[in-house]
Amino acid sequence: MTNIEKIESVAKDAGWEVRRDYSGRGMFGKTCVGIVCRRPIMAIEFVAELGVRGAKIDDMGLDSIVYWPAVTSDQTDTEPLS
Repeated sequence: MTNIEKIESVAKDAGWEVRRDYSGRGMFGKTCVGIVCRRPIMAIEFVAELGVRGAKIDDMGLDSIVYWPAVTSDQTDTEPLS
């Protein structure tokens, strides 16, 4: 299972929205995968349990987005990120 599949699985189980095109702070236009939710720490913990680390959080008003700058939509590896 790729890191994207792990993130998408967690989001689907929790009913959260997945974004494959998020460009966070300091990413200079590069995009990555993120989860839009109201409980970002919970999202980070659930995904970390599957071995995906390196999450960041941006505020989006009522919601937040948890994103993983190293997890891009063209990633195909199955190695956990540290």
